[in-house]
Amino acid sequence: MRLQAEGFKRLVAVDITPAGDLIEVRGNNGEGKSSVLDAIFAALAGKDAAPIKPVRTGEEYALIKLDLGELRVTRYFGEDGATKLKVENAEGAVFTQGQTMLDALVGSISFDPLEFANMDGKAQAAEIRRLVKLDVDLDQLAAEDKADYEKRREVNRDAAALKARIEGIIVPADLPEAAPDKDAIADKLANAAETNSALDRERASRESEAQAIARLSEAAAVQEATANRLRAEADGAQAEARLKQDEANERRDALDKVEETPIAAPVDTAALRSELSEAERVSALIARRDERAKLAAEFATLKAQSEKLTAGMGARTASREKALAEAKMPVEGLSFATIADELIVTLNGEPFSQASSAEQLKASVAIAMAANPRLRVLRIKDGSLLDKKNLAVLKDTAKANDFQIWGEFVGEEGAGIIMEAGKVKGAPDPERVEPPKRRKKGEAADPAESGAESADQPAERRKPQAMREFSTPKPEGSLL
Repeated sequence: MRLQAEGFKRLVAVDITPAGDLIEVRGNNGEGKSSVLDAIFAALAGKDAAPIKPVRTGEEYALIKLDLGELRVTRYFGEDGATKLKVENAEGAVFTQGQTMLDALVGSISFDPLEFANMDGKAQAAEIRRLVKLDVDLDQLAAEDKADYEKRREVNRDAAALKARIEGIIVPADLPEAAPDKDAIADKLANAAETNSALDRERASRESEAQAIARLSEAAAVQEATANRLRAEADGAQAEARLKQDEANERRDALDKVEETPIAAPVDTAALRSELSEAERVSALIARRDERAKLAAEFATLKAQSEKLTAGMGARTASREKALAEAKMPVEGLSFATIADELIVTLNGEPFSQASSAEQLKASVAIAMAANPRLRVLRIKDGSLLDKKNLAVLKDTAKANDFQIWGEFVGEEGAGIIMEAGKVKGAPDPERVEPPKRRKKGEAADPAESGAESADQPAERRKPQAMREFSTPKPEGSLL
């Protein structure tokens, strides 16, 4: 690949045709290392991959040209933010849908394997999910699980409270099904009290009558004595005595007749009170039993709700695991796992972060390669973080898979392209690349500027060649 760029970010002008599998772009901070790598991917991905201010301060435009062998890309950025693209094949045929063609070619150019290796588990999982198509929406499943988890927690809390209340209600095993009729017993008790009161009144009446009779008899005796003593002068008293005696006899006869009917024995209210007390006790126990049954029914309902929520969460877990198991991962041994309610990336069954640094780097590079199978160019921003061993891993992996890896390295020590003040240190000033011509008002667009094909190109030359012609075929087998 050949890169020509001028006026882009910090670049003055560069013309780079690198050799080898690992291209080390070196230099101190602010000298243009990042600008070199950004130029490659801004040319391919366009405005979305370009910085907010792509044109170097003091310049009117930025121009980037990539020669990919069978494909040539020219990208222009104006001061006003406008961008123009021309994509042509080796013979000069311009493709009308240049950006669409590049989008199919470049894959996921933003994937930085070293950056990926240094991500936390959650961020790595998000990055792989962006690259791998799954049959389920993991975010939706996670949201549904979270909602059901909260619902189940509330249901289980209410169920536990009900269970505690149920266990606190103790009733005898031989408790009757129906409670005694307390009202009927109370009525019987009231009737018994009235009956006993009537009997008490009858008894008092009889005793009073007997006392009255006794007094009359005593009076009669007194009068009789008086009559006997004063018979001579008290005939009237004698007559009165007879009358009173007659009355006494009549009332005695009446009383004797009444006493022939004995007074009934009093009603045993103590037994009724005991019966009422027992009825109230049994009724209270039955009420507790009914309350216990009601709580048990509510508990069963809550338990069923909890089990249903658990089943739903389990079904989603199974669906998620099935989708993850069936997902076409870019690297053999790569998968997902949920640890502590967090989705992470695993390598050969273990958390990705627990693999050795060499294994992590090798797998990360393989993922990046799988995401860019046609362009076969990768970038690494923080190459200075790699030790010699991991640099060797990087080179070997790139060579084995026919990839070219561009990396940024701080400092000028070591082999590579040294950037200084926006230029390649020690290299002659490159020839300037002509910018697109400015059109006058009403002037027809130049096909090379607009991205349109030249009308006089043969039809067979205007057709995009298969992508396999633009890159070396990918080696068979695992990237690892």
